[in-house]
Amino acid sequence: MSFNPSGEIILLNAISSLLIFLLGLYVLYPIPNRKIQRYFGFLCLCIGFWFQSFILREIVPFQFYNWLINWGLIPSIPIPYFLYKITTSYNQKQEEPQSIIYKFDIINIIFIGFFIIHALCLQTLVVKSKEGEKFFFESAYTYKVLLVYALIVTL
Repeated sequence: MSFNPSGEIILLNAISSLLIFLLGLYVLYPIPNRKIQRYFGFLCLCIGFWFQSFILREIVPFQFYNWLINWGLIPSIPIPYFLYKITTSYNQKQEEPQSIIYKFDIINIIFIGFFIIHALCLQTLVVKSKEGEKFFFESAYTYKVLLVYALIVTL
C-alpha cells in the first residue's frame, strides 16, 4: 500500500468542510431566533465553502488554477465581518448609537461587494507558476487591501 499524501489531504479537507458546512446548516435550520445564530451559521457555511476550494486545488487541472484561487477566495471574504458581528453581539451592554452601527454595516457590505467583484473578474490573485513547477501566485493591490480590511475588522 503506497502513501499518497494528496489523497489524505483531499479526504481531510472534505471531511472538515462537510462537518463545518453541516454545522452551519444545523444552526440555520429551523430559522434561528437570534442574530448571533444567523451570523454563526453563515460563518460556518462560508468556511465550509472555502475549505472546498482547497479540495478542488488537488483535483482541478492546472489551466483552471487562476479561476480557482480567485473564486475560492470569495467565501472567505465575508468571514471577518461575520466574526466581528458575532463578537460584538456578545457585548450587548455597550450600546453604540444605531446610526454608527448602520454606517459600519453599509461600509462593510460595500467592501465585501468590491472584493467579491474583483475576485469574480479574476483580478485579485494571478498564478505565475508553470505546470509542473512549484505553485506560486502574485497578488494584486486588491488582495493587499483585502488583508488590511480583514485585519482591521477583526481587531
